[in-house]
Amino acid sequence: MNRISSAAPRGVASTVFAVTLGVSAVIAFLACPIPVNAQEPAPVTVAETAAPVAPKSNGAVRAQATWDSRYLYVLLSVDDPDVQGTNTLPISDPQKDDSVAIYLQTGGAKPDKPDAQTHAMLVSAAGGFTFLAGDADGNLNAKPVFSIKYGVAVGGTLNRSDDTDTGYTVELAIPWSEVGILAEDVKAGAPFSINVVVRDRGGRSFSANAPGVTAETDVTVPSKWIPLVLGESEGGNAPAGAVFAPPAPTKDKRTVPPTIDGAARVAGEWPGAGKFSFAAPSSATVVAPKVAPVTVAAPVDNTPPVLNLSAETLAGLEPLLFARYTLGIQGDGRKITPFAGTFDGRSGAPLLADQPLSGAGSWFSSDRASWHRGLLYEMRRTGVDAALVAVGTGTADLKALYVLVETLREMTQDGLPTPKIALELDTTGMGEKDAPLDVSTAAGQAKLYAAVSRFFFIVPPQYRARVTLPVVAGGVPVYPVFFSGTGLAGTEGAGWTNAVRDGFAAQFGAASGGAGLVFVGGAGFDAAKSPGLVAGNVPLLTGGVGTGTLPIAVVQPGIETAESLVSRKAGETYQKSWETALAAKSKWFVLDSWNDYRRGTEVAASRQYGSRYLDATRIFSVQTGNIEGLDLRWRTNNVPRRMRVGQAVPVIIGVQNGGGTALRPEEGYALAYRWKQDGKTIAEAPLRSRLNEAFLPTQNKSFLVGLTSLFVDGSGKLAPLPPGDYALEIDFVKLKDPAELLGAGAFLSDTGAVSPLVVPVSLYADNRQSAIFESTTTPALLQAGVTYPINVSVRYMGADDLPTGTAALTWQLATVEGNVVATGSSPVNELLPSGVPVSVPINVTLNDATGLPVSPSFPELPEGRGTPGGGYKLRWLLTRTDSTDAVPGDLIEQVAVYAGDEEIRFPLPETVPDTVVADSRFVLKIPLINRGTTTWKAGEYRIGAHWYFSDGLESRFQPAVSAPLPKNVAPGEEITVSVPVRAPETDGAYIVVPDVYLPPDNYLSTRPVSRIGDIVPIFLRVTGGRLTFVDLTKSLNVDAVAPESAPTDGDANGGGATFPAESFPPDEFGLSAPPEPPKIAPKDADGKVKPFKPGVAPAYPSGYYADFSPSARRIAFRYAPTENGAKNAVSCAGQVIAVSKANYIGIHLAATATGGQTEKVPIILTYADKTTQNITVSVRDWHDAPVPVGDTIAVMTRRTRTSTGDEAKPAYVRHVIAPVDVSKELVSVTFPTNDKVKVFAVTLDK
Repeated sequence: MNRISSAAPRGVASTVFAVTLGVSAVIAFLACPIPVNAQEPAPVTVAETAAPVAPKSNGAVRAQATWDSRYLYVLLSVDDPDVQGTNTLPISDPQKDDSVAIYLQTGGAKPDKPDAQTHAMLVSAAGGFTFLAGDADGNLNAKPVFSIKYGVAVGGTLNRSDDTDTGYTVELAIPWSEVGILAEDVKAGAPFSINVVVRDRGGRSFSANAPGVTAETDVTVPSKWIPLVLGESEGGNAPAGAVFAPPAPTKDKRTVPPTIDGAARVAGEWPGAGKFSFAAPSSATVVAPKVAPVTVAAPVDNTPPVLNLSAETLAGLEPLLFARYTLGIQGDGRKITPFAGTFDGRSGAPLLADQPLSGAGSWFSSDRASWHRGLLYEMRRTGVDAALVAVGTGTADLKALYVLVETLREMTQDGLPTPKIALELDTTGMGEKDAPLDVSTAAGQAKLYAAVSRFFFIVPPQYRARVTLPVVAGGVPVYPVFFSGTGLAGTEGAGWTNAVRDGFAAQFGAASGGAGLVFVGGAGFDAAKSPGLVAGNVPLLTGGVGTGTLPIAVVQPGIETAESLVSRKAGETYQKSWETALAAKSKWFVLDSWNDYRRGTEVAASRQYGSRYLDATRIFSVQTGNIEGLDLRWRTNNVPRRMRVGQAVPVIIGVQNGGGTALRPEEGYALAYRWKQDGKTIAEAPLRSRLNEAFLPTQNKSFLVGLTSLFVDGSGKLAPLPPGDYALEIDFVKLKDPAELLGAGAFLSDTGAVSPLVVPVSLYADNRQSAIFESTTTPALLQAGVTYPINVSVRYMGADDLPTGTAALTWQLATVEGNVVATGSSPVNELLPSGVPVSVPINVTLNDATGLPVSPSFPELPEGRGTPGGGYKLRWLLTRTDSTDAVPGDLIEQVAVYAGDEEIRFPLPETVPDTVVADSRFVLKIPLINRGTTTWKAGEYRIGAHWYFSDGLESRFQPAVSAPLPKNVAPGEEITVSVPVRAPETDGAYIVVPDVYLPPDNYLSTRPVSRIGDIVPIFLRVTGGRLTFVDLTKSLNVDAVAPESAPTDGDANGGGATFPAESFPPDEFGLSAPPEPPKIAPKDADGKVKPFKPGVAPAYPSGYYADFSPSARRIAFRYAPTENGAKNAVSCAGQVIAVSKANYIGIHLAATATGGQTEKVPIILTYADKTTQNITVSVRDWHDAPVPVGDTIAVMTRRTRTSTGDEAKPAYVRHVIAPVDVSKELVSVTFPTNDKVKVFAVTLDK
């Protein structure tokens, strides 16, 4: 069966189903219990139901019929003001919903009970169907049929009683072959009887077109049905009391049957002569009986699963690719979270070995959602499965974790792919007074567990990295937890890891579906002495292969720290590291790192290397699987661990094609499942779900599967599986005949090609109930006193559905110590079908019992400014109105609560100038969205712009000019504001950042709450200012810069040493890189290629990624190209450098000495009046460390390149300043004769 979305009028939900042998099978979803024989419902008696109140007619059923040699076609349009239904699974119970049914008797006989010539097609308004066939015993039994076609369209909203629907429409096509009629016997006048029935949900009422059918007991009595007359032409006549079906229309002597899509869209699609009608069922409000529910408590998964972890049992574990993800970056010194990771706040020394493409400004921060968004998107795109988030004990890491979760939430809502996230707990500093934490003690174990549990409280289940263990290893889902650092002692034995597992099971087991933990130790954690670790001595910070039962390899592109320098060698280091990891037959791989720019191990795009390592990662990640064959990786599933016998539930199966072979529908691949006990197959899926498109290598797909706990008994009927413990095995089947969906086929796991997904499931027969909370849309960062609309996905597991209004969603807000400070509850105003996840809307107001806002509690609150609490725990419960007890099962998620949530989103401006004139005033049209909780009032709020140098340091934070908001901006509203901006006075490359603020300096960008798009850096070049960049092209005579691909290119010091090109301007990549020609050259109106105009070459501020000094930064330098073989410096030999004649106040040199000592540099300034001025300045050696005063750095690199490799010697270009007589016009500058002095750039200041 193939589920196809179809266009529908506004307010109409339309679903189309085609169940043909030549069409892909639907991956069925949404289901409810199926009876043993799937027979018609028993007669309804007063004793069995509550009394209806004030029934009233719903209107009419308008129908049409037609036929051709293959199908009988029927269209039914039902008036219904409240469309209800939960059966969307094939072979389900449509008769329990608002539904239609076509009962058909072939031949002239009209028996009093069904026989072999009796068939029926039942379709629910929710989309489910059942085909029934009669037998010799007078029963109608479910029959799997896959040549049926049908479509359903709902006019309104399914299962919402708080609105008014118009009804629903069903189109269906019953194949003659399935009712025992050969194609040659289908002709006008053939004898048939028909009964068309429309039911109201719950059996409250029904109507039929056959006058003799007045009760449910009449529905299956063919003798009470009316004739179906197949007409020879549309003009034929039908006897009174019969349904007349004219033949399908023709065009050009070809039959054109109706399109079965749930709506008659084309005039003449259905012949008008086939119309008939009858009254729709009455609608009645049913008063539920006041009977206490008969339920038993569901077992709670609060004991750790039994694991059998060894090299043998883990051999079938799925490969995973992790990437270490650092949170220790906070580039915004105006936020409450401490400034960290980019520059030393005291000395101004740069801390980043490599730098990001867009500068290390206030947007380069783990405290910003946009920063995470860019990194996570690229991570998943390159094949990384999970971000291994390095979390320490500091509060800044916890705040960054909240922001990371908020980012994942927004990306998921936007439909963007994301990696999962796993915990790397940095244990450094966990003990007291620099002593390691002794985890052999109960106190030490409790403190360790508390640190681990913080991650799982903050990170909801849907975002956590999870893997299912092979059956022999336990067969349960587990969350990987990595330990790093040197903060633990007493790790011998398994006691400490068992304590963490026990604590996790007690707090998270039930909400995580019985999932457990597996532990990996970094350097210093010995798996041989700590049997609770599956791997130890994993070199997370150095690269290599760990030890233990699970082979784990760490891959590095290179590293640049005070302790270690490993050059990347143009990608060679990364390639060899990957080859070593692959050769070790590793199961799990860890990239060190994704974004650790400070250690120079980042794979993410950088100013130095662009995106080349992203591309390389994509290539290598594919090789972790079976690139020459099949390799299926079962990434996610939400299969309930416990189900009622006979129950059917929708589940989502996430799988990655990790191999090199595509699975194609035309080759007969279908998704299926089977129930096993003790290795023996007990039952197979009654339906297989054929792929509807090719499943390509490296692709990730999510499949919706209707999971039924049924089997075919000895009589060929569907029956519930007996209670007990089962292994549910989900796998792909390759059909022998792709057209025969239920024909012979082989499970891929039986061929040894792949491993199936195996989930332990217990089936029970009692009336237990439980609630499974699958996800919420709760923001991770909230404001006290504000109401937030939240959707909670909850799956009620009970013997019966929970009718509308019989359940409530309850929430509790508690401190981390467990003290409840706020609570609320809201009725569930829709049906909760048993086993089906339902998204329930609810409003959460963060006020205490007195109506006042709860106290803010957030992790980054510094000492002395309140009570640091780390946030609140928000607990979700499902309660029933007929019981004081909550339904077993809850979900706890941790949130940070602030005093304000004035969030903003800046969509990208449509047009931005490439260059602006220095000190000029221009206008940016800035679109903005109020994503906060309060209205911004016109006149009170203003919008201005901050200026940053191209490396991210502030140039001018306070806007020189700004504009008031022209109107009130309500939450969720978007406006565009024309913002006046004044450019800086000096030339160079800059970044401008728009911001909304309350005067004088309450800027929204500095607030602690962050969401995607709250900061948008815009790159601009400022020209025409007070700086003049001297052209040294004719005097360049030394190649002092070498790329890593050619380390012998150039010689800065006479010994073959050079500056590394990747860290020396002009940048090859990023915002400050020179413009590149377009990949597709533009053409003019005559078709001729337009010449590329590179525009203004970039200029780089003095101190570019090297110096904090704001005064020196007003001067910029323009550097010569650094590509292989290019001359990019002047070795002083008395050159006379002509300059633009003008009055200047100073000359600025970007220069260095390479002779091992400070050099005197006498220069001669020549003026237009032919007078000269001799000035001597000093320039220090390129390897001399800077001194605090009087030693300004123009450019620095953290290492020196030599012919034998890079050395960990920082190299510097100094910013040397000489005064110029401003009263005279300067015309030239003469350099000294000293080849130890190298000049890279000269700038004149007016």
